[in-house]
Amino acid sequence: MKDVLRDRGWEEVEGDDELWNLFWCEVSQLRATLDHRRLDSNQRVPHFRNHYELTRKNLLSRNLKRLRRNLMRQGRTQEAEMCDCIPVTFELPSEHLMFVEEFRRKHGATWIIKPSSGSQGRGIFIFQKQVQSLKLLTWLKELNDWKQAKEAAIQNASKPGSRGATSSAALGVGRVGSATASAVPAGGASQQPPDTVPTTVDLEVMPEVWVVQKYIDRPYLIAGKKFDIRFYVLVTSFRPLKVWMAREGFARMCGDAYDLRSLNNQRGHLTNMAIQLKGNDTDVPGCKWGLRRLRQFLTTAHGPADVDRLFQRIAHVVMTSLRSVQQAILQDRHCFELYGYDVLLDEELNPWLLEVNASPSLTATDPEDYRLKYQLLEDVLNVIDMEGKLTGHERQVGGLDLLWDDGPVFRRCPEGSCGVLRPQPPNQCRSLNVMLGCYNNRTEQLEELGRWREILAEHSV
Repeated sequence: MKDVLRDRGWEEVEGDDELWNLFWCEVSQLRATLDHRRLDSNQRVPHFRNHYELTRKNLLSRNLKRLRRNLMRQGRTQEAEMCDCIPVTFELPSEHLMFVEEFRRKHGATWIIKPSSGSQGRGIFIFQKQVQSLKLLTWLKELNDWKQAKEAAIQNASKPGSRGATSSAALGVGRVGSATASAVPAGGASQQPPDTVPTTVDLEVMPEVWVVQKYIDRPYLIAGKKFDIRFYVLVTSFRPLKVWMAREGFARMCGDAYDLRSLNNQRGHLTNMAIQLKGNDTDVPGCKWGLRRLRQFLTTAHGPADVDRLFQRIAHVVMTSLRSVQQAILQDRHCFELYGYDVLLDEELNPWLLEVNASPSLTATDPEDYRLKYQLLEDVLNVIDMEGKLTGHERQVGGLDLLWDDGPVFRRCPEGSCGVLRPQPPNQCRSLNVMLGCYNNRTEQLEELGRWREILAEHSV
């Protein structure tokens, strides 16, 4: 990010200097920035205050379920079905009884448990009913008992006459169960293989919330390997909702072949680069494909029509997730946010939303990755337009395409292709303005924007 800003002629100011325009910060620094100062009209920060409504796995699941109920009540069945874009999800420990019932009913199913706010594959384990039923149910009971004990201790601490502080003993801090090894060490990373269900709960380091999801056990494979898709979405406002989608992203390949019989092999099941890089022989460029290469591969295998429908559906997944939190997110004109979306394809080319990241990694792993992320950040700043160069009516800025502007933005029909000439295409031709994985003509497009600025400047004199 510093490279991009310096190349634009921006200057870095000291931490206590109030005369700044952009405070590029991590989400952990956001509250201190927004809570203790009044921002001027020309100051921007790169996160919304309660972004976690979208980026915490348990809250995203809740919000999608709520949107689904509302749409079903309105009779909008097709839109409601898009809310099923995430695998079947339960929140632990609050929904552990519902999960246990589903777990017992689904014979042979594979499940995956994750910390609700984890990243980089930390604290994840995968399991199957027929292998680890007893261990899992024991772990779930311990988790639920821990939650109830903690809530009771906090309630007691708040009663009149209490010292106002809850001791570790009152909270039940310590290990539950007979095993002494910590199942979830500090940082949330499991020391056990991902198919090994913990046999104890270490309460000192236990996350507040976990999610358990139906594992997509028949993923689309390339050369026998599982992959997911990382792409980027920029939201400049939630009310009204305004969304841009980057043309470029990448597919992250597993280093090992996919085998459902080897759930303990992380490099065959989890695509996170942090996990893949643990292998000494990992070829970093080989673990990542650009989205254009992936789109070309899929088009060769399935034809352009099916692949275009796939990427249209991915765009609908994005918009469904954002609409589910639109009323929950605190709108602030000083805020914008770049999200990293992770999507998995199953063998029938259905996209499944895995998670949304509020702080996607912007650290480059190779020269091509540096180019992609440098240009992405440059385009984000172009859209934010703190220099005042845009008209506000652009449908494309560099490598970012406008997807939603208080309503869907549709592709323009090629002239004469549908027999009508109008700004809004007819229903049978309506496709969202998504160019994910298409040719990125950002250089030509930015040059064209520059020429239009010159023309407008001449006519305004």
